[in-house]
Amino acid sequence: DNGKLYVPESFISIYRDKLIPHAALVTPNQFEAEKLSESKITDLDSAYEAAAKIIQKGAKNVVITSLELKGREDYVDVVAVGEGIGKGGYYHLALPRQPGKYSGCGDLCTALLLVWFTKHPGNFKAILEKTFASIQSVIHRTRTQGTKRCGWTELELIASRGEITLPNIKQQATQCYVSS
Repeated sequence: DNGKLYVPESFISIYRDKLIPHAALVTPNQFEAEKLSESKITDLDSAYEAAAKIIQKGAKNVVITSLELKGREDYVDVVAVGEGIGKGGYYHLALPRQPGKYSGCGDLCTALLLVWFTKHPGNFKAILEKTFASIQSVIHRTRTQGTKRCGWTELELIASRGEITLPNIKQQATQCYVSS
């Protein structure tokens, strides 16, 4: 979201106080997680803390996507916190940053997280690895083929349907614990 809201600021309290208590899965990016948790994310532990605050509001599971952390400019990080992981525990996935900006990544991410969350309830390792393997493949195809063919950065979803349904996992998610 590049640090901007697409809804009026007054909606944040509605999401946080009225909708999140009913959510099985919340999938904010870093900017959204900071707004919903009312905290600043600067590292993996603070990402965990932000997700834990969202869970305290009633969400069962939280996956914070598109983390841009200082000292990790070559990576996009993802943190998952939820049922069955245990207090202070989270899953982390580090993805190599691909150049460019692509339209539709957040929507694809949420859709795939929901699909894999449904197929592998509570297995955040599988959920993260499958979701983001597909996204990395779609972005790679878009960057190397779509922009050359069409001249735009709209995701190459149809051409990538094989990678979406049967992701080739290259990055492994690891279980971590806050270092307090």
